[in-house]
Amino acid sequence: MRKSIFLTVALLSVALSACRQGKTNALHEWENYQEMAGTPLGGDSLFLGHPGSIAYFDGQLGVYDFYDGCIFTWIDLQRGTSRHNTRFGEGPGEFLPPLYLYKDKNPENIKIFERSKGICYTYRLADALNGTLASPLCRDSVGMPGNLVVPCGDRYAGNRMTDDGKMFYLWAPGQGVKIRFGVYPGNLKGTADASVLDMMTQCQMAANPEGSVVVAAGYMTDMLSFYKVDGTEVSLLKEYFSQDADVVIRKDETGISVIPTANTLQTYIHLCPTRSFLYALYWGTREGEPRERSYIQVFDWEGNFVKGYAVNDRLVSVAVDEEAETLYGLTTKEETPVLVYSLK
Repeated sequence: MRKSIFLTVALLSVALSACRQGKTNALHEWENYQEMAGTPLGGDSLFLGHPGSIAYFDGQLGVYDFYDGCIFTWIDLQRGTSRHNTRFGEGPGEFLPPLYLYKDKNPENIKIFERSKGICYTYRLADALNGTLASPLCRDSVGMPGNLVVPCGDRYAGNRMTDDGKMFYLWAPGQGVKIRFGVYPGNLKGTADASVLDMMTQCQMAANPEGSVVVAAGYMTDMLSFYKVDGTEVSLLKEYFSQDADVVIRKDETGISVIPTANTLQTYIHLCPTRSFLYALYWGTREGEPRERSYIQVFDWEGNFVKGYAVNDRLVSVAVDEEAETLYGLTTKEETPVLVYSLK
């Protein structure tokens, strides 16, 4: 058993729009999605504190999890054991939340993004498993605090709106110039108030291991965008967009705030990239509606919808073992924190 679970999804997202674009109908034809039933992982032997996200690394599940002064819980899938490591703090091998676990281009390594400092560290996976994180292989300053940044091959992709109206940037360590790309689908000319758009463009992001495709998906707007990366050129590959977020934006002397309403749609909650596919976790519910279903949309790296799965569980994060065709879902239930699904 565990104490409790908290969803650590930052609900900052989008509002303004002037246009509507068509969306591939197959994305939301829920009746055509394959139903999956999950089985609990570990039973009572699996103890988690306050987990927020999950990731798969070569037979291990890494869980961003607050418990007893530790930040990570590692689950050995072969041995059926788990252990907690990595401490809070600012000393060697310590971190300040929020943190993100990412795969590295090298499967023997792992990346940890410390968002409060805007730093992404690369470590040996073996060091992460045993908690010896005092000496990173490299330490990259990748963005201002508060931004989401994801590895993109040998570079990083992040979301940061500036006066140029672009939503995202691509940047390589040691290079001073950031490649700017992408505009919000409801603002095709990129001319809306940049101060508001910076609040609007907070999204989930992911990239394929080679760094040739970057994906962004809204939290409270129904948008999913694929961008092709070719050297210094970034172009829109494919985009799905159906509606803006039904939110209230307030601007006063204290700043700008985005306030969800009863009609705000909760959409893309987590993106899980693998070498072959992108797995997008989608809720599709509004305030007051039953929250007992989750959907997993599978795309290839050309942006094509491949398959959809539906589960009768509220998942907050997913991880995929592509070789074993197995999906692991982090739930909001204390008695079954991690569920296992077969993708076969």
